[in-house]
Amino acid sequence: MTSFRERLGALKNLYETRLEPEHFRALAQGYWRTLLIITTVALPCIVAFSVWQFVGVLQNLDTTQGGLSGPPPVALDRSKLQATLSALDEREAAYERAQSAPGTYRDPSR
Repeated sequence: MTSFRERLGALKNLYETRLEPEHFRALAQGYWRTLLIITTVALPCIVAFSVWQFVGVLQNLDTTQGGLSGPPPVALDRSKLQATLSALDEREAAYERAQSAPGTYRDPSR
């Protein structure tokens, strides 16, 4: 069994002599095998993840359709909405007051 350092040295030697046809072929075969292995591992993972997501969407559709037997939930509470709008109006008025009457500040260089 060869060590990692020996394999790395052999790969470095192949790369340094890559312009010779017999070494180029070995590099090309290694590259091709690497691509095939990555594709062989990635493709089933992608298919499994896609099926998992699709089944999750189908389950969500089943739960939302089954839960619509009663009246729909209230989307907005008018009193909370009115309170939020009045708070925004108060902030806008405070901003306008602060912008129209700038304070007097003394010069820090003196």
